Amino acid sequence: SIALRSRITRPDYRSLNPFVNIEDEYNIQTGNPYLAPEYTYTASVDYSWHYVLFASLGYEFMRGGVEDMLYIDKVTNVALSRPENIGKMHGMRASLFANIPVGKWWMMMWNVNYSLGQQTFDYESSTEKSLVSSLQLFTMHTFTFCKHYSIDFGLWWMPLSRNTFGSSKGTVYSWA
Repeated sequence: SIALRSRITRPDYRSLNPFVNIEDEYNIQTGNPYLAPEYTYTASVDYSWHYVLFASLGYEFMRGGVEDMLYIDKVTNVALSRPENIGKMHGMRASLFANIPVGKWWMMMWNVNYSLGQQTFDYESSTEKSLVSSLQLFTMHTFTFCKHYSIDFGLWWMPLSRNTFGSSKGTVYSWA
């Protein structure tokens, strides 16, 4: 199928609240009552095969992106963190999802998501462009025993990724 979507993401109460939250003598957080919504437009091609395999490839454009910006007073060294509408982003994304029954007692679920794009934003009276990318892998295995009991094992992994202001280290979560 082919899909065209648009979405408006309005700021939450915490992001709009102008009152100051003092974390310590050098770190302050505040909201921004003038924060505007984010607007996202997406076009995608989606495919499914026998309710087992699902694939999607799409393009996304977002304007009015919200990021927590850090402003440091050079005299007092006090850092102020506040959400701002800083720019726009466009990029491609791809995802693959598989729900595989191995037998009556074992169900595997795999999900892979990848995105690559460019973000343009205004920061400290200059316009910056940055490459953003991320990869995420999720798997869950359900083992059923004695007809009515089951146990789940899951893993979520995100390797090194590039975000607005640099890169983030990889992350792994697992559970049973």
